[in-house]
Amino acid sequence: MLARDACESELDERDPMQRILVGQFTDGLIDQPVRMKLIRSNPSNLTEAVNMALKEQNILKRVNMRKGHGGMNHMIMIHNPWR
Repeated sequence: MLARDACESELDERDPMQRILVGQFTDGLIDQPVRMKLIRSNPSNLTEAVNMALKEQNILKRVNMRKGHGGMNHMIMIHNPWR
């Protein structure tokens, strides 16, 4: 959505830029289980990758709550190499 507006064109799953964006997003994830899920699922564009990460994070939060560990109290954490 945002990427589509920025590029003023439809997202193309074969677009090399989408592969780069997905790779950068995946590599920047701090939560290892979420990162592994994205690597296994191999999303085709950034929107799909973000949606998968949010869904996986929600599942992990629910599992932790069932175990009595509480939930993760943060949004998707992404490593910022420029800090």
